[in-house]
Amino acid sequence: CDWSSDVCSSDLLLAMLFFLASVFFYAQAGDRPLAPAPEAYALSLAAFMLALLSKGSVAPLPFVLLGLILWNRRPDRGDLKRLAAFFVAAVLFAGVNVWFERHGAADALRPIGAVDRILAAAAAVWFYLGKALWPANLTLVYPQWHIHASNPLDWAPLLGALAFTLVLW
Repeated sequence: CDWSSDVCSSDLLLAMLFFLASVFFYAQAGDRPLAPAPEAYALSLAAFMLALLSKGSVAPLPFVLLGLILWNRRPDRGDLKRLAAFFVAAVLFAGVNVWFERHGAADALRPIGAVDRILAAAAAVWFYLGKALWPANLTLVYPQWHIHASNPLDWAPLLGALAFTLVLW
Protein backbone atom coordinates (compact mmCIF):
# COMPACT_ATOMS: atom_id res chain seq x y z
CA CYS A 1 0.00 0.00 0.00
CA ASP A 2 1.38 3.40 -0.95
CA TRP A 3 0.57 5.75 1.91
CA SER A 4 0.88 8.73 -0.41
CA SER A 5 -2.43 7.76 -1.98
CA ASP A 6 -5.88 6.79 -0.81
CA VAL A 7 -6.05 3.75 -3.06
CA CYS A 8 -5.92 1.31 -0.16
CA SER A 9 -8.97 2.44 1.80
CA SER A 10 -11.52 0.26 0.03
CA ASP A 11 -9.47 -2.93 0.14
CA LEU A 12 -8.68 -2.39 3.82
CA LEU A 13 -12.37 -2.05 4.59
CA LEU A 14 -13.24 -5.13 2.55
CA ALA A 15 -10.42 -7.15 4.13
CA MET A 16 -11.53 -6.16 7.63
CA LEU A 17 -15.12 -7.18 6.87
CA PHE A 18 -14.02 -10.66 5.81
CA PHE A 19 -11.44 -10.84 8.63
CA LEU A 20 -14.10 -10.18 11.26
CA ALA A 21 -16.55 -12.55 9.53
CA SER A 22 -13.90 -15.27 9.66
CA VAL A 23 -13.35 -14.72 13.38
CA PHE A 24 -17.12 -14.74 13.98
CA PHE A 25 -17.72 -17.98 12.10
CA TYR A 26 -14.69 -19.63 13.68
CA ALA A 27 -16.02 -18.72 17.11
CA GLN A 28 -19.36 -20.24 16.13
CA ALA A 29 -17.62 -23.45 15.05
CA GLY A 30 -15.42 -23.49 18.13
CA ASP A 31 -18.27 -23.39 20.64
CA ARG A 32 -18.50 -27.16 20.37
CA PRO A 33 -14.88 -28.41 20.46
CA LEU A 34 -15.84 -32.10 20.30
CA ALA A 35 -18.27 -31.67 17.40
CA PRO A 36 -17.56 -28.36 15.65
CA ALA A 37 -20.11 -27.06 13.19
CA PRO A 38 -18.61 -27.89 9.78
CA GLU A 39 -20.58 -25.21 7.95
CA ALA A 40 -19.39 -22.48 10.33
CA TYR A 41 -15.80 -23.70 9.94
CA ALA A 42 -16.14 -23.71 6.15
CA LEU A 43 -17.62 -20.19 6.20
CA SER A 44 -14.75 -19.04 8.42
CA LEU A 45 -12.14 -20.45 6.06
CA ALA A 46 -13.93 -19.01 3.02
CA ALA A 47 -14.17 -15.58 4.65
CA PHE A 48 -10.46 -15.75 5.48
CA MET A 49 -9.59 -16.51 1.88
CA LEU A 50 -11.73 -13.60 0.70
CA ALA A 51 -9.94 -11.39 3.22
CA LEU A 52 -6.59 -12.58 1.87
CA LEU A 53 -7.72 -11.81 -1.67
CA SER A 54 -8.71 -8.32 -0.49
CA LYS A 55 -5.49 -7.50 1.37
CA GLY A 56 -2.48 -9.61 2.21
CA SER A 57 -1.99 -7.96 5.59
CA VAL A 58 -4.71 -10.17 7.11
CA ALA A 59 -2.39 -13.20 6.92
CA PRO A 60 -1.79 -13.25 10.73
CA LEU A 61 -5.43 -14.26 11.33
CA PRO A 62 -4.49 -17.85 12.31
CA PHE A 63 -2.48 -16.41 15.21
CA VAL A 64 -5.53 -14.37 16.25
CA LEU A 65 -7.67 -17.51 16.18
CA LEU A 66 -5.05 -19.40 18.18
CA GLY A 67 -5.03 -16.54 20.69
CA LEU A 68 -8.81 -16.77 21.02
CA ILE A 69 -8.54 -20.47 21.71
CA LEU A 70 -5.78 -19.89 24.27
CA TRP A 71 -7.87 -17.21 25.93
CA ASN A 72 -10.65 -19.72 26.66
CA ARG A 73 -8.83 -23.01 27.12
CA ARG A 74 -5.81 -25.08 26.27
CA PRO A 75 -5.79 -26.02 22.56
CA ASP A 76 -6.12 -29.69 21.72
CA ARG A 77 -5.06 -31.66 18.65
CA GLY A 78 -8.39 -30.96 16.91
CA ASP A 79 -7.87 -27.20 17.28
CA LEU A 80 -4.45 -27.46 15.69
CA LYS A 81 -5.83 -29.56 12.83
CA ARG A 82 -8.55 -27.00 12.15
CA LEU A 83 -6.05 -24.13 12.31
CA ALA A 84 -3.66 -25.88 9.92
CA ALA A 85 -5.81 -24.97 6.91
CA PHE A 86 -5.72 -21.31 7.97
CA PHE A 87 -1.94 -21.38 8.34
CA VAL A 88 -1.49 -23.05 4.94
CA ALA A 89 -3.75 -20.48 3.27
CA ALA A 90 -1.92 -17.62 5.01
CA VAL A 91 1.50 -18.88 3.90
CA LEU A 92 0.37 -19.49 0.31
CA PHE A 93 -1.34 -16.12 -0.08
CA ALA A 94 1.55 -14.30 1.62
CA GLY A 95 3.94 -15.98 -0.79
CA VAL A 96 1.86 -14.90 -3.77
CA ASN A 97 1.68 -11.36 -2.36
CA VAL A 98 5.47 -11.20 -1.95
CA TRP A 99 5.97 -12.55 -5.46
CA PHE A 100 3.73 -9.85 -6.96
CA GLU A 101 5.46 -7.12 -4.97
CA ARG A 102 8.86 -8.28 -6.21
CA HIS A 103 7.87 -8.83 -9.84
CA GLY A 104 6.36 -5.66 -11.14
CA ALA A 105 3.41 -4.70 -8.95
CA ALA A 106 5.58 -2.41 -6.87
CA ASP A 107 6.74 -0.60 -10.01
CA ALA A 108 3.31 0.99 -10.30
CA LEU A 109 3.90 2.77 -6.99
CA ARG A 110 6.33 5.61 -6.82
CA PRO A 111 9.05 5.14 -4.20
CA ILE A 112 8.92 7.74 -1.47
CA GLY A 113 11.12 8.46 1.50
CA ALA A 114 10.38 8.38 5.21
CA VAL A 115 9.63 12.12 5.46
CA ASP A 116 7.18 11.96 2.55
CA ARG A 117 5.46 8.96 4.20
CA ILE A 118 5.06 10.89 7.46
CA LEU A 119 3.65 13.87 5.58
CA ALA A 120 1.26 11.59 3.68
CA ALA A 121 0.11 9.94 6.92
CA ALA A 122 -0.66 13.35 8.43
CA ALA A 123 -2.54 14.34 5.28
CA ALA A 124 -4.51 11.08 5.41
CA VAL A 125 -5.73 11.87 8.94
CA TRP A 126 -7.18 15.18 7.81
CA PHE A 127 -8.52 13.66 4.58
CA TYR A 128 -10.44 10.94 6.41
CA LEU A 129 -11.67 13.36 9.06
CA GLY A 130 -12.93 15.64 6.30
CA LYS A 131 -14.69 12.74 4.53
CA ALA A 132 -16.27 11.66 7.83
CA LEU A 133 -17.60 15.17 8.54
CA TRP A 134 -18.56 16.00 4.95
CA PRO A 135 -19.01 12.80 2.91
CA ALA A 136 -19.17 14.40 -0.52
CA ASN A 137 -17.52 13.11 -3.69
CA LEU A 138 -16.87 9.67 -2.25
CA THR A 139 -15.33 7.06 -4.51
CA LEU A 140 -13.70 3.65 -4.12
CA VAL A 141 -10.38 4.81 -5.54
CA TYR A 142 -9.10 8.35 -5.07
CA PRO A 143 -6.37 9.85 -7.25
CA GLN A 144 -2.82 9.39 -6.03
CA TRP A 145 -1.48 12.16 -3.84
CA HIS A 146 1.76 13.83 -4.83
CA ILE A 147 3.39 14.86 -1.57
CA HIS A 148 6.94 16.16 -1.51
CA ALA A 149 8.92 17.35 1.49
CA SER A 150 10.26 20.23 -0.62
CA ASN A 151 6.76 21.73 -0.94
CA PRO A 152 6.00 23.92 2.13
CA LEU A 153 2.22 23.39 1.76
CA ASP A 154 2.67 19.64 2.18
CA TRP A 155 3.91 20.27 5.73
CA ALA A 156 0.63 21.96 6.78
CA PRO A 157 -1.27 18.75 7.70
CA LEU A 158 1.61 17.55 9.90
CA LEU A 159 1.97 20.92 11.59
CA GLY A 160 -1.80 21.06 12.07
CA ALA A 161 -1.82 17.60 13.64
CA LEU A 162 1.03 18.55 15.98
CA ALA A 163 -0.73 21.80 16.94
CA PHE A 164 -3.99 19.94 17.56
CA THR A 165 -2.15 17.41 19.72
CA LEU A 166 -0.58 20.21 21.78
CA VAL A 167 -3.98 21.86 22.25
CA LEU A 168 -5.45 18.58 23.47
CA TRP A 169 -2.49 18.00 25.76
